[in-house]
Amino acid sequence: MSKILNVVILYDNEAEVYDYAVQLSKQEIHDQLALIIVVNKTNKSKFRLMSDKLSNLDMFIEIHTPDKNLGYLNGLIYGYEHYIKRNEKPKFVIMSNTDIEFADNTFIKKLIMTNYDENVWCVAPSVYSPTKKSYDNPQYKTRYTKSSLDKRIFIFNNPYLGYPYVKLSQYKARFKRANKQDSCYVYSAHGCFFIIKPELADILISRPYKGLMYSEEAYIAELIRESDKRCFYDANIEVLHLESTVTSKLAFRKKSKFIAESLEIVRDEFF
Repeated sequence: MSKILNVVILYDNEAEVYDYAVQLSKQEIHDQLALIIVVNKTNKSKFRLMSDKLSNLDMFIEIHTPDKNLGYLNGLIYGYEHYIKRNEKPKFVIMSNTDIEFADNTFIKKLIMTNYDENVWCVAPSVYSPTKKSYDNPQYKTRYTKSSLDKRIFIFNNPYLGYPYVKLSQYKARFKRANKQDSCYVYSAHGCFFIIKPELADILISRPYKGLMYSEEAYIAELIRESDKRCFYDANIEVLHLESTVTSKLAFRKKSKFIAESLEIVRDEFF
């Protein structure tokens, strides 16, 4: 039985996915780890090369190709759903980007050996951004308010407001570097790398996310809150977020539209 299942999305980033798999294969007790790759977009020749190289790694790896682009969160859940059809449910499900490096090779071992409270349905690791020289978790300690969501929706529905808003946020982040915080309960985990219980993954199967991308963190946080469970930020396990995500290729107008739509989904369903 694999105690940890890691599901990732492949979207025209075959080399990055392979490099991430290599890192996992170097983790201590990686024999208790399974990697599922869900293909949203790929190049046939690059995919064939990646698949051949992955077959040489000493770990459980499966690749699934849906008949369409399911988006980020629904693609990850697709991978989980297919895995549990033929395997026992894992202790934890890691849903992550592949622009990630591990701080050390004991990440998986620490995760398996830590006894979290049974009410914890999501674990947020420490996330360090080398680009910003700053820590990105905890993402939010307190819940959104409806007015704060309305404000963000208004801004991102107007690209001429959204662009300077994002640039200002990036500027502030560059000069107001967040230090590493002590472990604590939080509202939401950064979406680049989060760890959930199978019970939550099962809910996500029955209640698929209505958005293609963005605001997945808030959707997960609200499902946890609705189930009277909690999200815990654990400073003892750490990853590095290199921020080379495929979303950076999107034109800002399209990106802004996706963000506004995703926030509307969260607001309309939970607030």
